[in-house]
Amino acid sequence: MSPMHLGGSMGVFGTTLDNFTECSWKIQVPNKKIVRLHFLKYTFGNNSTCSSQTINVYNGPDYKAPLLHSFCNDVWPGDLISSGNEVFVYYVRRDPEADAVFRIKYSTDVPSQGCGDEPAVIRGSKGTIEFNEVPFENRMKCGWNIQLYDNRQIWLHFTSFRLEDSTDCITIFDGNDTTAPELRKFCGNDRPGDITCSGNVLFISFFSDGSRVHANFEIRYRAIVQVDGKSHARCKCINST
Repeated sequence: MSPMHLGGSMGVFGTTLDNFTECSWKIQVPNKKIVRLHFLKYTFGNNSTCSSQTINVYNGPDYKAPLLHSFCNDVWPGDLISSGNEVFVYYVRRDPEADAVFRIKYSTDVPSQGCGDEPAVIRGSKGTIEFNEVPFENRMKCGWNIQLYDNRQIWLHFTSFRLEDSTDCITIFDGNDTTAPELRKFCGNDRPGDITCSGNVLFISFFSDGSRVHANFEIRYRAIVQVDGKSHARCKCINST
């Protein structure tokens, strides 16, 4: 089944109670923009389960892209924000008695690069945080807030790490910003080992307070299923080297 193609800077799509089994939409907004999805209507029924019907939102042009979020119950969804200018939405009804009705508004937003007054919010099951500014402004602040859906852990891998001064550091916080408890802090040129956290949210901060202004690092992250299948309130580093 070919998806319905939606473009422009704003629009609305969704379902009715018609007799259908699956629908899909490919949303593509202008380059250098990101997609924001806001639910105007959402009714899944009190007895709905993931085996009867599902909405999957993918962070890219098709179902092969990283899964941004999956909905299959009557809990009202919050807004979703992509990391690029394309989103793929797929709805499937497996139970003929299921009666989902939803309407979603999509609009555009400007992506934050993470440096300056506004940190970047990163979603999706995998991604890369890259900093390669030579030179950059002294006392620069950058922040990246990784937010995954429930029952997922965050795995971090440093592919490169070079900070020219011991006062230039990367700090990982257990929450959505720098007010959360500090988990780990890395300075200098020793590349950190892999880190697996038990929660689905963390904040990565970079702050330069040295005389030299050369640094580069790349951090890859991906979501993994929690080992015990439970949701953890805090992101405690449980496997680092």
